[in-house]
Amino acid sequence: MAKQSHPQPRSSPFDAALLAADGERDVLVAIAAATWAAAERSSDPDVPAVTALAAWLVDDDDPPSAEVLQDAHDRLATVVGAGAEWVAVNSVRVTTINGDRIELYRPSGTGNLQLVAHSGDKVVMSVAEVHRTWVALYHQTASEPRPRHPLAPLVAGWQERPPEVAANLRPDPILPAIRVSQTPERDYGQLLGGIVPDEPSPALPLFPDSGPPVRVRVPLLELADAAGVVSMARGRGAPLDLRLVVEALLSVPPERRTAETRIVVSVAELLAGLAGDRPRGGKLDAWRRIRAALLAAGSRWIPWRAGGRWWPVRLRAEPGDRPALNDPVVLLVACPPGSASGPVIDREALRAAGRHSGPRYRTLIGVPTVAWIPGVTRFKVRGPGGLWIGDRHRYVVLTEADRRRIVFGPAVPGERRLGRDADCIIRETPELVVLDEHARDPKTGRPGWLVVPTGAARAINAAERRNATTGNLSATTGNLSATTGNSDPRSDQ
Repeated sequence: MAKQSHPQPRSSPFDAALLAADGERDVLVAIAAATWAAAERSSDPDVPAVTALAAWLVDDDDPPSAEVLQDAHDRLATVVGAGAEWVAVNSVRVTTINGDRIELYRPSGTGNLQLVAHSGDKVVMSVAEVHRTWVALYHQTASEPRPRHPLAPLVAGWQERPPEVAANLRPDPILPAIRVSQTPERDYGQLLGGIVPDEPSPALPLFPDSGPPVRVRVPLLELADAAGVVSMARGRGAPLDLRLVVEALLSVPPERRTAETRIVVSVAELLAGLAGDRPRGGKLDAWRRIRAALLAAGSRWIPWRAGGRWWPVRLRAEPGDRPALNDPVVLLVACPPGSASGPVIDREALRAAGRHSGPRYRTLIGVPTVAWIPGVTRFKVRGPGGLWIGDRHRYVVLTEADRRRIVFGPAVPGERRLGRDADCIIRETPELVVLDEHARDPKTGRPGWLVVPTGAARAINAAERRNATTGNLSATTGNLSATTGNSDPRSDQ
């Protein structure tokens, strides 16, 4: 009898490559290439091993979403049979006592995990067997809808996981200089909208519907302001919620700040960064305060566009109420656009201020952020850093209201006294230099202070000395270069 032939449907390029795949690895390569291209990624595709997919299924920290699992199991049921599901096992034992019977040995935390399809007590199929079954069913299907490959949702979901990177623990990290665009319409079509990098404006503009007009804004500080947490006393630390988010953002290497990233830090590292060597009440009490902040992190947001919000940190996994010091904490960190560049900051100085003085902590973040304007006060150099420009007229002049808001947050009773206190704190901050207490903003004419980071002050002083030497006393038309010989972006603070 002649072998019956089936009409062959026209296959897509993805299906054609997958139908030609032979063997487990070839199948994964073909699926990974298609799902990678569908996500419009231009780099080489990320191809998981079967063992990696199996481990992901039982990952306590970051397992597949319910939607991914449902899609994969629905496709598997179409190919293998009703009730089929992907499972991770250490081994499979087949016995023939009282008929065929299969025992699946579920993961015990050790051993080489395998991914298998399981349907009922008598059907267990390897990835290669599922693929062959899918190929046969595909060829038997003369019209749409053709069966979709059961492994594709798992591979696509695996590729979309935030990459895990080692926490950046440098003593001189780059502070994310998050900036806000002038208007939402101006950025129409830009990825993620209103918060944009490299805004060439000397002042952070307004959010028209977020309260009284504010001339300069520091989105990082407004995370605490939006939560209604105010720290006014010098002997009291900055809000733990704010410090946790800042530490999380600093922990992401600058080159990885353009996408959501999974950061794993130990309990000991969190204690060191947020509580210090001798925390008040002991390490266990400090951990419980940190844990409360971790659990609340998902509700803390940064202002984004007019009335919009950006949630930068989510807690993925934590070790509970009484952890060991080496237990891991897993955070998903989504840095706002513009976070890849910013001023270098002294991590220990910032941490110390955070533990002891909320206003000084705000000052160390706020003033460098306002001063950092790529293309205006900064030369672009290779890498995430830059060089301060030596023209004082390019820097923002901070009015009394600007200084008070940076140091203490939104308006509170006793503004005149707080204005004097804010000025004392700025003067006493060694990382900043007040160049002129009687300056005027070159654009608005408003009186205020010219206060800049020490690196910018060095660049301005050096440029003005050179101009004076050559007889050119006008800094506006003088040499805009930074201090001579400073070629390391990180060394210029």
